[in-house]
Amino acid sequence: MRNNGQFHESFKGLARRGVPQGPPPLKDVPKQAGGTGLGGAARILNHNMSMSGFAVRLTAMMDARGMNRRDLERATGIKYHRLNPWFFRENALPNGKDLKALCDYFDVSAAYLLEGTGPAPDRRAELFARIDLLNEEGIADLEKYVDFILSKEHSE
Repeated sequence: MRNNGQFHESFKGLARRGVPQGPPPLKDVPKQAGGTGLGGAARILNHNMSMSGFAVRLTAMMDARGMNRRDLERATGIKYHRLNPWFFRENALPNGKDLKALCDYFDVSAAYLLEGTGPAPDRRAELFARIDLLNEEGIADLEKYVDFILSKEHSE
């Protein structure tokens, strides 16, 4: 059995390795136990309020294509560990190579991505990109809907 001194030294070692000590913050404690019950939701809410304009525009373009960050990594070749900070740190921006990959993939200018100036993304290009997400049944439904819209426009 360890004596108190040895136990104390082991406990300090845990603290140095980053093992949390003490009770969890109230936001991580369920409501029934007296906490806020928000858990990660509080961090997410605070995170979104501090997103840069660049991250907001990038997120909107990703949402339009039904993409998440892993999809963006695969589509552009930008490593996840490089793109993830853009969504969490207000001042984080892509390097030149990554910015070019984003601009090429989304068919937008660097000025639009970084500053919100210049031409916005082409709605048709966004729509075509979303078609790739459809299965065969969805494509068949889309064809019928496009035929319906075209016949409606030509009858007017």
